[in-house]
Amino acid sequence: MLESLYIKDFALIDEIEVNFSSGLNILSGETGAGKSIVVEALQMVLGERASVEVIRTGAEKSQVDAVFHIPNLSRPLKEILDEYGIELDEGKLILSRLISADGRSKAWISGRPVPISVLLNLGNQLVDFHGQHEHQTVLKPSCQLELLDSYTDTRALCESVKEKFYTIKKIDEEIASIENVQQRQNRELELLRHELNEIEQVSPTIGEDETLHNQLSYAMNMENIRKSAKEVSDLLSGSDISVIAFLHRIQSMVGELKKHDNTFDPFFIRLEEIQRDLQELARECERCSNLVEISEEEIEQLNQRLNQINRLKRKYGNTMEGILEYAQKARETLETVLHGEERLEELKRQREELYKEIMHEAELLSEKRKSKGAILSSEVTKSLKELGMKEATFRIGIEKCSLNPNGIDKIEFLLSPNVGEPEKPLKQIASGGEMSRVMLALKTTLANADQIPTLIFDEIDAGVGGIVARKVANQLAELARHHQVVVITHIPQIAVFGATHFLIQKEVIDGRTLTRVQSLKGEERIKEIARMLDGSVSEISLKHANELLKEVKQQKGAKSDGWTKN
Repeated sequence: MLESLYIKDFALIDEIEVNFSSGLNILSGETGAGKSIVVEALQMVLGERASVEVIRTGAEKSQVDAVFHIPNLSRPLKEILDEYGIELDEGKLILSRLISADGRSKAWISGRPVPISVLLNLGNQLVDFHGQHEHQTVLKPSCQLELLDSYTDTRALCESVKEKFYTIKKIDEEIASIENVQQRQNRELELLRHELNEIEQVSPTIGEDETLHNQLSYAMNMENIRKSAKEVSDLLSGSDISVIAFLHRIQSMVGELKKHDNTFDPFFIRLEEIQRDLQELARECERCSNLVEISEEEIEQLNQRLNQINRLKRKYGNTMEGILEYAQKARETLETVLHGEERLEELKRQREELYKEIMHEAELLSEKRKSKGAILSSEVTKSLKELGMKEATFRIGIEKCSLNPNGIDKIEFLLSPNVGEPEKPLKQIASGGEMSRVMLALKTTLANADQIPTLIFDEIDAGVGGIVARKVANQLAELARHHQVVVITHIPQIAVFGATHFLIQKEVIDGRTLTRVQSLKGEERIKEIARMLDGSVSEISLKHANELLKEVKQQKGAKSDGWTKN
């Protein structure tokens, strides 16, 4: 539920915080006081479009924060939070939105920056607005279908149909892939075999190109290598005055010194190690100086091998790894073709079995939708008559369509407001008052199935009064047993049912007009009900207001189901 709403520098509001309650929340006030501003601010923080025009004159930015208490996560809401890695903080979710005068808009969830679209996705699962068509999720056929399936208690069957549909889709994709490969068998596959054969004949290995480069470099510089190696060998050990001979004499002298001073011990050891290393170097240089020159034929073989590898690189990849990867993909493609027919037959068999199963389940689902849909249509029609739409008829239209993740049904909620008028989809209803009452009838009937916790009604009381107004109030109160409900109203018969009542009013302070929100209790609430009754606060209207409040309290269960606290 919506726990609190903080608004700063939005339209005529400088700074307010509204603390809502569970059950029925009432917003009342004189025409033009700014009742809708609170709802517009909430819409902004829930990701709806907002322009710099909402920023209060003289301010640089507008900010709205909404705190939601969510004791139980619905599946759609949990999926959104999981997708963005958002966790509840002690069961609460804090949504924030800021719009700057330069047009920039920023959003946060519990202090974490997020795209505006995330607020919109969450908002669709947290709050349902009724009064302006663009905010009514129930107008969407996908939402209507979800509501009907919730009412028919067929979620498990729906999930099974959806799972099988996407499995069939995956099988179809694999079938298409195999058939596409098979269509390439002639020229393209022959070319692929040729390319793979070309690579396999050379049979390159990773690192072989570098080895060949080194071998060729060695072969081309053999004379210089032998000459340099001979010179080094002679210097190290070729005579009595060689480096190793001198080191041997030095080591002997140090050996005499260490007999008398042990500080020379490590130097003696190091000289011994150096001699061993140089002797090893001398032997290696001696070996190199005696190397047999590589023949021109051998050099040509190395060059030919390197040219073969470079040709493969130009055709199949710039690296040895690229060549081998290309060869592996070619093998896999040819293997797919080889076993494609067997796999294709197996996939077609699987698809046929799955299709029989999904069509059986889809037909069963369709029958349940039609059966329960007729009952739901009757209940909503009955509710509409109680709400003053005596000639209205509500019906859930169900038509067959091609198989899709939701089955084989196309759903549309239809309404005929008056006798003789054709049924029309809900989205084509022009009257805001009619639309709100249809929503109320639907929401009341589907109270247990609807997972959106907070409902906001604007224009719910348009064109109603007297007995109908009381029936509207009763249905709102009934709906508030299962949801948090916020109602903007000017009808006292509705206002008296509120668990919480807020007065929206304008004030002029220091030459500036401001919108204020006041939580009403006790005498203040009685006065507002009195004003709503006849436009003024008189002894008669106060008495009537008291009577209305007492009457509501006396209704069965009024004290226990949270309709009113005052």
